[in-house]
Amino acid sequence: MVLTKMSFYRSVRRYVDGVSEPLIVLTTFYFIVMVTALFKA
Repeated sequence: MVLTKMSFYRSVRRYVDGVSEPLIVLTTFYFIVMVTALFKA
């Protein structure tokens, strides 16, 4: 039970590490686009 939970946590952690970086870049890009659109309007 504990071993399964640890391996599950580790795989989730690896998935989050792989996904978080592009997500941060996308969020930053989206934020910049929104701010630019606000200033142009």
